[in-house]
Amino acid sequence: METMKKSSPKVAPWWLGYLFLLPLRRLWDGAARLTAGRLAAGDTVLELGPAMGFHTLDLARMVGPTGRVIACDVQEKMLAVL
Repeated sequence: METMKKSSPKVAPWWLGYLFLLPLRRLWDGAARLTAGRLAAGDTVLELGPAMGFHTLDLARMVGPTGRVIACDVQEKMLAVL
């Protein structure tokens, strides 16, 4: 995994990522709703700013074992949880 050594005061602290994982969020912000049938098995998805992966695993299920999900985030600790 490549990481950037430069940090910014505008980057959310890593621990804030736990708030993004609240299960109720799926009611209005689920991956299936956001993609609305645009993904198929074998697709490649680039997820920018996944935090701790709220959508990442759902996206991986949608693209299946032949697809890929590439998750890029500026917070290394959030990716470590993912």
